[in-house]
Amino acid sequence: MARAHTRTGDLSAAMDELTRAREAAPQWLRHQNGAAETMQEILGKRKRTLPTEMREMADYLGVIG
Repeated sequence: MARAHTRTGDLSAAMDELTRAREAAPQWLRHQNGAAETMQEILGKRKRTLPTEMREMADYLGVIG
């Protein structure tokens, strides 16, 4: 769902999905390539400075952007 939201430009909803997944299964999410790829897409679509929430999630997933 997060990737679908990202691709339709709803980055807020995408972050909500990633946050819910992290809350439900933090160790599982950390090892999901799809989550990292989605976060990379989110970072690529941001035009302004990243909010704290996005920086923390990118850091958590090991995504550099």
